[in-house]
Amino acid sequence: MDFLDKLIRISKSYDILIIHSSLKNLRGLGPTPRYFLNLPQLISNTGILCGVPAFTFNQVKPIRYNTNLTEPSKEIGSLSLHQFRELQNPQKNSNLFRTLTPIHSYIFQGHSKDNIIKNKIWNDSFGEFSLFNYFESKKVLWLNLGCKNGKGAYPFIRHAECLPKVSYRNSIEIPFFIGNLSTSVESQLRYYAMKTEAKFIRDKLVFSQDFDKSCLIDLRLEHNIWLTLHCYNDLLGQSLSNIEKDEFSFYPNLK
Repeated sequence: MDFLDKLIRISKSYDILIIHSSLKNLRGLGPTPRYFLNLPQLISNTGILCGVPAFTFNQVKPIRYNTNLTEPSKEIGSLSLHQFRELQNPQKNSNLFRTLTPIHSYIFQGHSKDNIIKNKIWNDSFGEFSLFNYFESKKVLWLNLGCKNGKGAYPFIRHAECLPKVSYRNSIEIPFFIGNLSTSVESQLRYYAMKTEAKFIRDKLVFSQDFDKSCLIDLRLEHNIWLTLHCYNDLLGQSLSNIEKDEFSFYPNLK
């Protein structure tokens, strides 16, 4: 596919490619969507580290998290669930790993030049000591597959809200265990949550046009699947700019 050649050519100047997809059933939409199930493998074969979200929206506390057993939430989409199945397959998982990040983990395919991303326990979901802050220090591409930045691809926005400590969110600590019952590590997750007293006049979703200037590829494929490619730090910079102008995703009316 033409876009893959272009994607690989652009990616060679970056350290990491992140793929976010809102597609719930890639297998049932014909040959092109099924092709995307193999995209992380194709990208990693070129020497680029490729990651997909494996978020878990589990409200049970304390959180018990195991990289190979804790299944991503179905809302994350078929591509992430496919990579999770690959991670569980001992014949295929030699170049896959999942970050030690309760709630907002990523499954990466490829061989990282930096063991921090693989071995560090990330105690912050967002903010200064989070995986999303690590992305800032690297050259990261952000690929939206079947979604745009205003519809479903939100984690960098939550990270942007955390950095200036917006008034309608605060940090809470959630106990968690990583591993299994016999060899688990206990720690505390700092999660930047919405304040319970916040009442919202309206929920303004970010418009995809907010990020058009950062778009390196913008394609509409068959079955109306959109594909947009951005530099992560450009997305984050635009998010921070919108927050400073008080134009961003939420307008709280705090008591």
